[in-house]
Amino acid sequence: MKGKTLFIGFAICLAAFAAGLFYTINYAYYDRVNLSELVLNTDQGDLKLRNVHMINSDRTPLKIRICADPVEDIAFEKVNTATPLVAPFWFDCFDAEKLSNQIEEGELKSYIIEANTPYGFDLYFTQDANHSYTWRQINECGEAKFSGLNLPQTCPRFKE
Repeated sequence: MKGKTLFIGFAICLAAFAAGLFYTINYAYYDRVNLSELVLNTDQGDLKLRNVHMINSDRTPLKIRICADPVEDIAFEKVNTATPLVAPFWFDCFDAEKLSNQIEEGELKSYIIEANTPYGFDLYFTQDANHSYTWRQINECGEAKFSGLNLPQTCPRFKE
Protein backbone atom coordinates (compact mmCIF):
# COMPACT_ATOMS: atom_id res chain seq x y z
CA MET A 1 0.00 0.00 0.00
CA LYS A 2 2.88 2.40 0.72
CA GLY A 3 4.25 1.96 -2.80
CA LYS A 4 0.90 2.87 -4.34
CA THR A 5 0.61 6.00 -2.15
CA LEU A 6 4.17 7.00 -3.02
CA PHE A 7 3.48 6.52 -6.74
CA ILE A 8 0.26 8.58 -6.60
CA GLY A 9 2.08 11.35 -4.70
CA PHE A 10 4.88 11.31 -7.27
CA ALA A 11 2.37 11.43 -10.15
CA ILE A 12 0.57 14.42 -8.59
CA CYS A 13 3.87 16.28 -8.12
CA LEU A 14 4.90 15.49 -11.69
CA ALA A 15 1.56 16.74 -13.07
CA ALA A 16 1.82 19.96 -11.03
CA PHE A 17 5.40 20.51 -12.26
CA ALA A 18 4.39 19.86 -15.89
CA ALA A 19 1.46 22.30 -15.62
CA GLY A 20 3.72 24.95 -14.08
CA LEU A 21 6.37 24.46 -16.76
CA PHE A 22 3.75 24.66 -19.53
CA TYR A 23 2.36 27.88 -18.08
CA THR A 24 5.82 29.41 -17.67
CA ILE A 25 6.89 28.63 -21.23
CA ASN A 26 3.67 29.69 -22.92
CA TYR A 27 2.10 32.43 -20.80
CA ALA A 28 4.33 33.80 -18.06
CA TYR A 29 6.44 36.86 -18.84
CA TYR A 30 4.34 37.79 -21.91
CA ASP A 31 2.40 41.03 -21.94
CA ARG A 32 -0.36 41.18 -24.54
CA VAL A 33 -1.13 44.63 -25.95
CA ASN A 34 -3.73 45.77 -28.50
CA LEU A 35 -3.40 49.31 -29.84
CA SER A 36 -5.18 51.26 -32.53
CA GLU A 37 -1.86 52.83 -33.52
CA LEU A 38 1.84 52.39 -32.72
CA VAL A 39 4.74 54.45 -34.04
CA LEU A 40 8.12 52.72 -34.08
CA ASN A 41 11.05 55.13 -34.16
CA THR A 42 13.42 53.21 -36.42
CA ASP A 43 16.93 53.83 -37.74
CA GLN A 44 15.44 54.83 -41.09
CA GLY A 45 12.49 56.95 -39.93
CA ASP A 46 9.19 56.43 -38.17
CA LEU A 47 7.03 53.43 -38.98
CA LYS A 48 3.33 53.93 -38.20
CA LEU A 49 1.43 50.72 -37.52
CA ARG A 50 -2.37 50.52 -37.23
CA ASN A 51 -4.60 47.90 -35.54
CA VAL A 52 -1.67 46.50 -33.59
CA HIS A 53 -1.72 43.13 -31.82
CA MET A 54 1.49 42.71 -29.88
CA ILE A 55 3.17 40.51 -27.31
CA ASN A 56 6.27 41.62 -25.47
CA SER A 57 8.24 41.02 -22.31
CA ASP A 58 10.59 43.01 -20.16
CA ARG A 59 12.62 39.82 -19.51
CA THR A 60 14.18 39.53 -22.97
CA PRO A 61 14.10 41.56 -26.18
CA LEU A 62 13.43 38.38 -28.18
CA LYS A 63 9.82 38.00 -27.02
CA ILE A 64 8.40 40.90 -29.06
CA ARG A 65 6.01 39.96 -31.89
CA ILE A 66 3.77 42.47 -33.64
CA CYS A 67 0.94 41.93 -36.11
CA ALA A 68 -0.67 45.00 -37.67
CA ASP A 69 -2.37 46.24 -40.82
CA PRO A 70 -0.15 46.48 -43.92
CA VAL A 71 1.98 49.62 -44.22
CA GLU A 72 2.21 51.75 -47.34
CA ASP A 73 5.43 53.24 -48.71
CA ILE A 74 8.16 51.15 -47.10
CA ALA A 75 11.55 52.83 -47.46
CA PHE A 76 13.76 50.27 -45.74
CA GLU A 77 16.66 48.25 -47.08
CA LYS A 78 15.79 44.63 -47.89
CA VAL A 79 17.44 41.80 -45.92
CA ASN A 80 17.35 38.11 -46.88
CA THR A 81 18.57 36.56 -43.64
CA ALA A 82 15.48 37.04 -41.49
CA THR A 83 14.01 34.02 -39.74
CA PRO A 84 11.00 34.93 -37.59
CA LEU A 85 11.05 33.37 -34.15
CA VAL A 86 8.13 31.20 -33.08
CA ALA A 87 5.40 32.89 -31.06
CA PRO A 88 3.32 31.14 -28.40
CA PHE A 89 0.50 29.03 -29.85
CA TRP A 90 -2.18 31.38 -28.51
CA PHE A 91 -0.78 34.38 -30.46
CA ASP A 92 -2.22 33.03 -33.68
CA CYS A 93 -1.77 36.05 -35.97
CA PHE A 94 2.01 35.43 -36.06
CA ASP A 95 2.86 32.20 -37.93
CA ALA A 96 6.66 32.12 -37.91
CA GLU A 97 6.95 28.95 -40.00
CA LYS A 98 4.74 30.35 -42.76
CA LEU A 99 6.56 33.70 -42.71
CA SER A 100 9.97 31.99 -42.83
CA ASN A 101 8.92 29.92 -45.83
CA GLN A 102 7.54 32.95 -47.65
CA ILE A 103 10.72 34.96 -46.97
CA GLU A 104 12.94 32.06 -48.03
CA GLU A 105 10.97 31.56 -51.27
CA GLY A 106 11.11 35.28 -52.05
CA GLU A 107 7.36 35.87 -51.68
CA LEU A 108 7.95 38.35 -48.85
CA LYS A 109 10.75 40.84 -48.34
CA SER A 110 12.14 41.36 -44.86
CA TYR A 111 13.77 44.50 -43.53
CA ILE A 112 15.95 45.44 -40.59
CA ILE A 113 14.22 48.51 -39.22
CA GLU A 114 16.35 48.93 -36.10
CA ALA A 115 19.86 47.53 -35.65
CA ASN A 116 21.57 46.79 -32.33
CA THR A 117 18.77 48.12 -30.15
CA PRO A 118 19.23 46.83 -27.54
CA TYR A 119 22.82 45.80 -28.23
CA GLY A 120 23.05 42.55 -30.15
CA PHE A 121 19.45 42.49 -31.36
CA ASP A 122 17.88 43.70 -34.62
CA LEU A 123 14.21 44.53 -35.18
CA TYR A 124 12.80 43.04 -38.40
CA PHE A 125 9.72 43.85 -40.45
CA THR A 126 7.86 42.12 -43.26
CA GLN A 127 4.34 42.21 -44.64
CA ASP A 128 1.93 40.35 -46.86
CA ALA A 129 -1.35 41.55 -48.39
CA ASN A 130 -3.23 41.27 -45.08
CA HIS A 131 -0.78 42.03 -42.25
CA SER A 132 2.58 43.48 -41.35
CA TYR A 133 4.80 41.61 -38.91
CA THR A 134 7.62 42.73 -36.63
CA TRP A 135 9.97 40.66 -34.46
CA ARG A 136 13.45 40.85 -32.96
CA GLN A 137 16.40 38.51 -33.62
CA ILE A 138 19.85 38.22 -32.17
CA ASN A 139 22.57 39.33 -34.58
CA GLU A 140 26.23 38.30 -34.96
CA CYS A 141 27.34 40.96 -32.47
CA GLY A 142 24.90 39.65 -29.87
CA GLU A 143 25.87 36.04 -30.48
CA ALA A 144 29.55 36.89 -29.98
CA LYS A 145 28.96 39.12 -26.94
CA PHE A 146 26.66 36.72 -25.10
CA SER A 147 28.86 33.70 -25.92
CA GLY A 148 31.93 35.45 -24.51
CA LEU A 149 33.70 35.55 -27.89
CA ASN A 150 35.59 38.45 -29.42
CA LEU A 151 33.31 40.83 -31.26
CA PRO A 152 33.59 40.85 -35.06
CA GLN A 153 35.24 43.95 -36.53
CA THR A 154 31.90 45.11 -37.98
CA CYS A 155 30.26 45.34 -34.54
CA PRO A 156 29.97 48.61 -32.66
CA ARG A 157 31.74 48.70 -29.33
CA PHE A 158 29.61 47.35 -26.49
CA LYS A 159 28.97 49.88 -23.71
CA GLU A 160 28.33 48.39 -20.27
